[in-house]
Amino acid sequence: MRTRSSSLGRRNRRPLDLGNPDRKLFRKSLLVEPLEARLLLAGPDVFEPNDSFSQAFDLVGSAQTHVNLSIHEANNEDWYKWTATGSELLNVKTQFVHANGDLELELRDSLNNLIVGSYGTSDTENVRTSATSGETYYIRVYGHAGSTNDYSIQIDWPLPIPADYLEPNDSFDEATDLGTFTEELPDLTIHPIPGAEFVSNEDYYRWKAPANGTMFVDAIFVHALGDLDMAVYDSNQVMLGGATSVDDDEYITLSVNFGETYYIHVYGWSGSVNPRYDLSVNFQGNEEFDFGDAPDGPYPTWLNNDGARHLIDLQEPLFLGNSVDSEPDGQPNANATGDELNGPDEDGVFFFTPLTPGELADLEVIANDFGFLQGWVDFNNNGSWADAGEQVFFDEPLNPGANPLGFNVPGGAIPGTTFARFRFSRDRQIQFFGPANDGEVEDYFVEIFANTPPVADPNGPYVGVEGTAVTLDGTGSYDPDASGTLTYQWQQISGPAVIITNETSVTPTISGFTQTSSIQECEFELVVSNGELTSEPDMVKVVIVRVFDDIKNGLRMLTSFDPNKPTIMTVHYSGTSGIRTISLPSEILGAANVIESGYRGDSYQFGDFLMVYLS
Repeated sequence: MRTRSSSLGRRNRRPLDLGNPDRKLFRKSLLVEPLEARLLLAGPDVFEPNDSFSQAFDLVGSAQTHVNLSIHEANNEDWYKWTATGSELLNVKTQFVHANGDLELELRDSLNNLIVGSYGTSDTENVRTSATSGETYYIRVYGHAGSTNDYSIQIDWPLPIPADYLEPNDSFDEATDLGTFTEELPDLTIHPIPGAEFVSNEDYYRWKAPANGTMFVDAIFVHALGDLDMAVYDSNQVMLGGATSVDDDEYITLSVNFGETYYIHVYGWSGSVNPRYDLSVNFQGNEEFDFGDAPDGPYPTWLNNDGARHLIDLQEPLFLGNSVDSEPDGQPNANATGDELNGPDEDGVFFFTPLTPGELADLEVIANDFGFLQGWVDFNNNGSWADAGEQVFFDEPLNPGANPLGFNVPGGAIPGTTFARFRFSRDRQIQFFGPANDGEVEDYFVEIFANTPPVADPNGPYVGVEGTAVTLDGTGSYDPDASGTLTYQWQQISGPAVIITNETSVTPTISGFTQTSSIQECEFELVVSNGELTSEPDMVKVVIVRVFDDIKNGLRMLTSFDPNKPTIMTVHYSGTSGIRTISLPSEILGAANVIESGYRGDSYQFGDFLMVYLS
């Protein structure tokens, strides 16, 4: 009698649920025994009454096919019982036209406990299990939600064992690569080699340790259906441990080293085959790691998705911001804040400007020691950092303390919220996934802002007089998202020709007004740009007024004209000795536009004085 030769570890045995097989693996029955063929237009089929567990029709035990069966009325059920003549793989299949009525299929044990069921929406339902010699199995066919339909039933016995979905993996060179993940691999097989007697295939798997720790490998199967054994090898194909028991579970526990490759070998003892085994590979690390917290699924964050992780070096710690904390696995959440088990942890990267398409993003990165920074931003918001142009820092050297940095946001970046990942380590050329020997990973929920055009504001209107320059004022112009430095362009659109000085400045001057007998208007246009987008033009008027000065019966401006102030005109009469100047208080001269009107007659007379408030 064979006994276990491995002392590398055990776990409690678990029942094997054989589940529903891949339908592409069916083969034809070894024996076909159709009953009388007849078209069922309506009414019970030839096996009625078989409407319950106790009325199940006995199909004995063999491969067989039966046609022209029916679920002839709502809530009708058909039950069959079948006894295994050996310990082999049993397959039961029903076929029908689903559009005529949805039928379901179940396989139950002798106590009416469900073993496996098939509840699809195609024209076929299929169940499979490893049958035990002498056991009786019950087959239940019924309509979903009271459906009715005709059907056929096929029992495949014994079912040949097919190759599984990971084949070919029959050697070290063909080993299935499991990466660094924790894996649960169901529905695997050790099957016969075609044309060879008492020879079965072998399955190999390759796995890399994500850190120093312990590896747990478990193969679960039904031993009565075929004895399987297992071994683990190092990268040089030297065996490190084996499990060769006569139980339903082969289990190996092994200490592993970070980055090392290990091979798992599952095989049949002395050419044994088995219709199904489940393989699991689990890992428990000895060291502490810092993980990311961006949403997993688009981004690699969980360990089994090869998420970014940094070994925490307790002797020479390396981190961004104030500290780094450890997690047992990735901590993904919707806002990339899951990595804060011991308080705020993402405190090493600070943005000083918004992320705006076509603009430079300014930021500061704080490091506790010398190292190299890698950074990625998902600019097109497709759940990946692998697209061209999305790595914004590559081996960027950081010094202890604050490091001012920047990167260009592509013009095609999609506005909205997205995610960024920054990794700091003494290692170079690390990716947005996988391990690093020290340092920290920090994920951020960021927003890309739309680059909106700036707004021009020329202020005004303005008043000009001959001999006096007018200063235009564009300081009211602005950029809504502050995405760049504004530039200015002024130009005359209409009116008499004047001289513009410094037309690309925010405050150009206008001069060269020509005196005429009437009021004139000039119109100017201001356009501003933030370097990426240009504003709509805005217009402003400059009114050129006539100056009346020291003429008989004339007008004279005592102050410069300001359109934002009220206007006062003084009227008085003078004699032949000349126009007499009116002395006004400085409070009036400083707060208003003052126009003086005087009349000089032929005789020396003094007249009345009138002051009129115009506006």
